[in-house]
Formats: sequence, structure tokens, C-alpha cells
Amino acid sequence: MGQNSVTDVLTVSLSANDIQGHQFGPDYDAQREMVIRLDQDLDSFFSYIDKKIGLENVMVALTADHGIGPIPTESAKLGVASARLDLDALTEAIDESLNARFSPNKGVHYFMPTQELPYLALDPRAFGAASEKDAEQAVVDAIPTAVKKLGASALPPNTLLTPEAIRRYQESRVDADPSIYFSRTQVDLEAGKVPNTEFGRLISHSYTDHGGWYVMIFPTAYQME
Repeated sequence: MGQNSVTDVLTVSLSANDIQGHQFGPDYDAQREMVIRLDQDLDSFFSYIDKKIGLENVMVALTADHGIGPIPTESAKLGVASARLDLDALTEAIDESLNARFSPNKGVHYFMPTQELPYLALDPRAFGAASEKDAEQAVVDAIPTAVKKLGASALPPNTLLTPEAIRRYQESRVDADPSIYFSRTQVDLEAGKVPNTEFGRLISHSYTDHGGWYVMIFPTAYQME
């Protein structure tokens, strides 16, 4: 490498950081240890390159597709309104609204078996004669109420006369309530109906029409699935 008349290109993927970061966040002891070890490995690697070729003859480019947010329990220590978003509970709550609209008293499940953010994948067969546009819009309309059901229960106000309610309320408020920042139907995404912002442009660039019927959702920052 570096000994020929043409430029050599070497690419290295450091994927372990991404895999572990997704699972545990940046505050996990093993994640910190991995970053320290990676720093040591990179130091050894660049020292070798400098000795073998000379860093003055090398161009280095480092890229990353995203950072890592802390898990909700760590965010709470910093005063950040974070929460866990239970996708199974969310789709069950949305199913209640969809059944009331499309199939009263039938208990139909309108989603595909496996869900992964940022998409809620719909099962077109469950909607019968409903169009994709109507089906996806019904999901979007149901999201606010469904997300609200995932939050803390409404309990009596905190007063000296309701000590039991105070205890239960405090226990139920370990994390902030889940919330959704953005949602769009596949039909609207295909039509380019996104905010005229940098975020909207990023959404447009990531759009694909190969996902079947779906609704794209983004939880508020520091929310975690």
C-alpha cells in the first residue's frame, strides 16, 4: 500500500460502535471502553501509516451517519424530557381507533408483524376496500390519541388530602410522556408534502416507494424505542 504510482484507497468500517450504541447509549460502561479501545487502535494504525508511508502523503476522511443519544434514565438525570416509546403498545392503541372506524367489534390487527422506526408498516389486506390514502391518513389521525394513552394515567391532583394519589402519581412519572415530533403518510411523502425546512429536505431525500403501505413517524428528541 502506498508503494505504487497510483493512489490507493483504503476504507474501514467501525460498525461495532454503532451496534452497541443503538442498544445501550453512550453512557454504558462497555460503550465507553469500546471508544477508548478504538482510540488506541486508531493511534496504532495512524502511527503505522506515518512510519510506512508518511502522513504528509495521506488524506484521511472520517464520516458518521448519526450520533448517539442517552437512554431515558440518563437523560432524566440531566433534566431532559425523555421517554420510552413502546411500539407494540402504540400499534395496539392505534388498532383500537382503526377498528372503530373500519371494522367495529371485529378486533382486526392493521399492522404488519414486525415494526421498526421510523416506519409503521400497515397490512393492506386488513383494510378491505379502503384506499391506501384513507388507510394511512386514518393511522396519522389516530396517533395523537394513541400516544397519549402511553403516558402517565390521569390521577387526582397533589394535595395533602390525597397522599395515596401523590405516591402513585410520582411512581408513574419516572419518565416523561412519549411524544411524536413528525408523522406523514407514504402517499403524502410521495407527493412531496413535507415541511419546507432542512428536516423536510432530508425526509424527501430518504423517501422510497418500495415500502408498501406505511406511515413515517419520528419521536421527539431523546425518546427511545
